[in-house]
Amino acid sequence: MASHKEIADLAKLVQDVLPQSDKKKRIIIILLKTGKFLTKENLTGLNKLVLEIKERLSELGELKKIEAKRKQILARMYDLDPIQVQGKEGNEMKAQIDDIRGRLTSLSSKLKNTTEEKTLQEFFEKFTNICVNAEEEETKKIEKGRKLEAELNELFGKSDDLRGKLARLNEELKKGEKVGGELAKIREELNTLYQRRREIVDELKRLGWG
Repeated sequence: MASHKEIADLAKLVQDVLPQSDKKKRIIIILLKTGKFLTKENLTGLNKLVLEIKERLSELGELKKIEAKRKQILARMYDLDPIQVQGKEGNEMKAQIDDIRGRLTSLSSKLKNTTEEKTLQEFFEKFTNICVNAEEEETKKIEKGRKLEAELNELFGKSDDLRGKLARLNEELKKGEKVGGELAKIREELNTLYQRRREIVDELKRLGWG
Protein backbone atom coordinates (compact mmCIF):
# COMPACT_ATOMS: atom_id res chain seq x y z
CA MET A 1 0.00 0.00 0.00
CA ALA A 2 1.03 3.63 -0.47
CA SER A 3 2.85 5.22 2.47
CA HIS A 4 1.72 8.38 4.32
CA LYS A 5 4.68 10.26 2.82
CA GLU A 6 3.76 9.20 -0.73
CA ILE A 7 0.17 10.37 -0.22
CA ALA A 8 1.39 13.67 1.26
CA ASP A 9 3.80 14.17 -1.68
CA LEU A 10 0.99 13.54 -4.16
CA ALA A 11 -1.33 15.95 -2.32
CA LYS A 12 1.39 18.63 -2.49
CA LEU A 13 1.85 17.98 -6.22
CA VAL A 14 -1.90 18.40 -6.78
CA GLN A 15 -1.78 21.58 -4.70
CA ASP A 16 1.10 22.97 -6.79
CA VAL A 17 -0.22 21.96 -10.23
CA LEU A 18 -3.95 22.66 -10.18
CA PRO A 19 -5.43 26.16 -10.24
CA GLN A 20 -7.53 27.19 -7.24
CA SER A 21 -11.05 25.75 -7.55
CA ASP A 22 -13.66 23.69 -5.69
CA LYS A 23 -12.52 20.67 -7.71
CA LYS A 24 -8.98 21.09 -6.40
CA LYS A 25 -10.23 21.13 -2.80
CA ARG A 26 -12.45 18.10 -3.41
CA ILE A 27 -9.61 16.15 -5.04
CA ILE A 28 -7.32 16.71 -2.07
CA ILE A 29 -10.09 15.75 0.38
CA ILE A 30 -10.83 12.56 -1.61
CA LEU A 31 -7.12 11.73 -1.81
CA LEU A 32 -6.58 12.12 1.93
CA LYS A 33 -9.77 10.14 2.68
CA THR A 34 -8.95 7.22 0.39
CA GLY A 35 -5.14 7.35 0.65
CA LYS A 36 -4.94 4.37 3.02
CA PHE A 37 -6.61 2.20 0.36
CA LEU A 38 -4.28 3.14 -2.51
CA THR A 39 -1.80 0.61 -3.84
CA LYS A 40 1.59 1.47 -5.32
CA GLU A 41 0.02 0.90 -8.75
CA ASN A 42 -2.82 3.33 -7.95
CA LEU A 43 -0.28 5.90 -6.80
CA THR A 44 1.72 5.55 -10.02
CA GLY A 45 -1.44 6.10 -12.06
CA LEU A 46 -2.44 9.18 -10.04
CA ASN A 47 1.02 10.74 -10.29
CA LYS A 48 0.96 10.16 -14.05
CA LEU A 49 -2.43 11.90 -14.29
CA VAL A 50 -1.16 14.93 -12.37
CA LEU A 51 1.94 15.23 -14.56
CA GLU A 52 -0.22 14.91 -17.69
CA ILE A 53 -2.56 17.69 -16.61
CA LYS A 54 0.43 19.83 -15.62
CA GLU A 55 1.68 19.57 -19.20
CA ARG A 56 -1.79 20.17 -20.65
CA LEU A 57 -2.41 23.25 -18.49
CA SER A 58 1.01 24.57 -19.50
CA GLU A 59 0.12 24.11 -23.18
CA LEU A 60 -3.24 25.83 -22.69
CA GLY A 61 -1.47 28.71 -20.95
CA GLU A 62 1.01 28.97 -23.81
CA LEU A 63 -1.85 28.97 -26.32
CA LYS A 64 -3.47 31.93 -24.54
CA LYS A 65 -0.19 33.85 -24.53
CA ILE A 66 0.38 33.22 -28.24
CA GLU A 67 -3.16 34.32 -29.10
CA ALA A 68 -2.72 37.47 -27.00
CA LYS A 69 0.60 38.18 -28.76
CA ARG A 70 -1.06 37.74 -32.17
CA LYS A 71 -3.82 40.21 -31.28
CA GLN A 72 -1.24 42.66 -30.00
CA ILE A 73 0.76 42.55 -33.25
CA LEU A 74 -2.38 42.84 -35.39
CA ALA A 75 -3.45 45.90 -33.38
CA ARG A 76 -0.05 47.49 -34.00
CA MET A 77 -0.31 46.73 -37.72
CA TYR A 78 -3.68 48.46 -37.92
CA ASP A 79 -1.98 51.61 -36.63
CA LEU A 80 0.54 51.59 -39.49
CA ASP A 81 -0.10 53.50 -42.68
CA PRO A 82 -0.02 51.59 -46.02
CA ILE A 83 3.58 52.57 -46.71
CA GLN A 84 4.74 51.34 -43.29
CA VAL A 85 2.83 48.07 -43.78
CA GLN A 86 4.83 47.44 -46.95
CA GLY A 87 8.08 48.56 -45.32
CA LYS A 88 10.55 46.93 -42.93
CA GLU A 89 8.37 47.29 -39.83
CA GLY A 90 5.35 45.84 -41.59
CA ASN A 91 7.34 42.92 -43.00
CA GLU A 92 8.74 42.11 -39.55
CA MET A 93 5.22 42.06 -38.13
CA LYS A 94 4.00 39.82 -40.97
CA ALA A 95 6.86 37.40 -40.26
CA GLN A 96 5.91 37.37 -36.58
CA ILE A 97 2.26 36.74 -37.50
CA ASP A 98 3.29 33.82 -39.76
CA ASP A 99 5.43 32.34 -36.98
CA ILE A 100 2.61 32.73 -34.47
CA ARG A 101 0.11 31.20 -36.89
CA GLY A 102 2.32 28.11 -37.23
CA ARG A 103 2.65 27.72 -33.45
CA LEU A 104 -1.08 28.26 -33.01
CA THR A 105 -1.89 25.62 -35.62
CA SER A 106 0.48 23.12 -34.01
CA LEU A 107 -0.82 23.67 -30.48
CA SER A 108 -4.48 23.85 -31.54
CA SER A 109 -4.10 20.54 -33.40
CA LYS A 110 -2.56 18.93 -30.33
CA LEU A 111 -5.13 20.32 -27.90
CA LYS A 112 -8.10 19.70 -30.23
CA ASN A 113 -10.21 22.58 -28.94
CA THR A 114 -9.74 21.44 -25.34
CA THR A 115 -10.56 24.09 -22.76
CA GLU A 116 -9.10 24.41 -19.27
CA GLU A 117 -12.54 23.68 -17.79
CA LYS A 118 -12.95 20.50 -19.85
CA THR A 119 -9.39 19.40 -19.06
CA LEU A 120 -9.92 19.87 -15.32
CA GLN A 121 -13.27 18.02 -15.43
CA GLU A 122 -11.73 15.01 -17.22
CA PHE A 123 -8.83 14.98 -14.76
CA PHE A 124 -11.22 15.21 -11.79
CA GLU A 125 -13.26 12.24 -13.05
CA LYS A 126 -10.23 10.03 -13.75
CA PHE A 127 -8.50 10.92 -10.48
CA THR A 128 -11.56 10.38 -8.27
CA ASN A 129 -12.44 7.13 -10.08
CA ILE A 130 -9.03 5.66 -9.22
CA CYS A 131 -9.41 6.71 -5.56
CA VAL A 132 -13.01 5.52 -5.19
CA ASN A 133 -12.35 2.22 -6.98
CA ALA A 134 -9.33 1.58 -4.74
CA GLU A 135 -11.48 2.13 -1.65
CA GLU A 136 -14.21 -0.18 -3.01
CA GLU A 137 -11.69 -2.91 -3.86
CA GLU A 138 -10.08 -2.72 -0.42
CA THR A 139 -13.52 -2.78 1.24
CA LYS A 140 -14.43 -5.90 -0.76
CA LYS A 141 -11.15 -7.53 0.29
CA ILE A 142 -11.83 -6.72 3.94
CA GLU A 143 -15.37 -8.12 3.75
CA LYS A 144 -14.14 -11.25 1.99
CA GLY A 145 -11.33 -11.65 4.54
CA ARG A 146 -13.77 -11.42 7.44
CA LYS A 147 -16.05 -14.04 5.89
CA LEU A 148 -13.12 -16.38 5.25
CA GLU A 149 -11.83 -15.84 8.78
CA ALA A 150 -15.27 -16.67 10.20
CA GLU A 151 -15.43 -19.81 8.05
CA LEU A 152 -11.92 -20.79 9.17
CA ASN A 153 -12.88 -20.46 12.85
CA GLU A 154 -15.97 -22.57 12.20
CA LEU A 155 -13.84 -25.24 10.50
CA PHE A 156 -11.46 -25.32 13.47
CA GLY A 157 -14.44 -25.98 15.73
CA LYS A 158 -15.78 -28.74 13.47
CA SER A 159 -12.38 -30.41 13.16
CA ASP A 160 -12.00 -30.39 16.96
CA ASP A 161 -15.38 -32.13 17.27
CA LEU A 162 -14.43 -34.70 14.63
CA ARG A 163 -11.09 -35.40 16.30
CA GLY A 164 -12.97 -36.00 19.54
CA LYS A 165 -15.28 -38.48 17.77
CA LEU A 166 -12.27 -40.11 16.11
CA ALA A 167 -10.54 -40.62 19.46
CA ARG A 168 -13.72 -42.14 20.91
CA LEU A 169 -14.15 -44.52 17.96
CA ASN A 170 -10.49 -45.58 18.18
CA GLU A 171 -11.08 -46.52 21.81
CA GLU A 172 -14.18 -48.49 20.81
CA LEU A 173 -12.17 -50.19 18.04
CA LYS A 174 -9.59 -51.32 20.62
CA LYS A 175 -12.42 -52.90 22.60
CA GLY A 176 -13.43 -54.90 19.54
CA GLU A 177 -16.36 -52.77 18.45
CA LYS A 178 -17.14 -52.74 14.72
CA VAL A 179 -16.71 -49.07 13.92
CA GLY A 180 -14.49 -49.26 10.82
CA GLY A 181 -17.05 -47.70 8.49
CA GLU A 182 -17.72 -44.79 10.80
CA LEU A 183 -13.97 -44.25 11.32
CA ALA A 184 -13.36 -44.07 7.58
CA LYS A 185 -16.21 -41.59 7.18
CA ILE A 186 -14.86 -39.28 9.92
CA ARG A 187 -11.31 -39.46 8.53
CA GLU A 188 -12.64 -38.47 5.12
CA GLU A 189 -14.56 -35.55 6.65
CA LEU A 190 -11.44 -34.44 8.51
CA ASN A 191 -9.34 -34.56 5.32
CA THR A 192 -11.95 -32.44 3.54
CA LEU A 193 -11.92 -29.93 6.42
CA TYR A 194 -8.11 -29.76 6.46
CA GLN A 195 -8.04 -29.19 2.69
CA ARG A 196 -10.57 -26.36 2.96
CA ARG A 197 -8.62 -24.83 5.86
CA ARG A 198 -5.46 -24.80 3.75
CA GLU A 199 -7.35 -23.18 0.86
CA ILE A 200 -8.71 -20.46 3.15
CA VAL A 201 -5.29 -19.76 4.69
CA ASP A 202 -3.77 -19.43 1.20
CA GLU A 203 -6.57 -17.12 0.10
CA LEU A 204 -6.19 -14.96 3.22
CA LYS A 205 -2.46 -14.65 2.50
CA ARG A 206 -3.23 -13.49 -1.05
CA LEU A 207 -5.56 -10.86 0.40
CA GLY A 208 -2.79 -9.72 2.73
CA TRP A 209 -4.95 -10.65 5.70
CA GLY A 210 -3.38 -10.58 9.15
